Amino acid sequence: MLDIFLLRIAGMYMEIQEWVFTDNGYVISILFDKKKYEIYLQETAMSGEIKF
Repeated sequence: MLDIFLLRIAGMYMEIQEWVFTDNGYVISILFDKKKYEIYLQETAMSGEIKF
């Protein structure tokens, strides 16, 4: 069974490729429009870019 998890940012859905814990906190790798991006959750939360 293949599970696909989606993340919604600015009204756009993006596919979560990987969710890992590093020395700098959690990093989410997402795929959007055939491009791969990394989101560093601790940095984005501290700067106020995202809210949980």
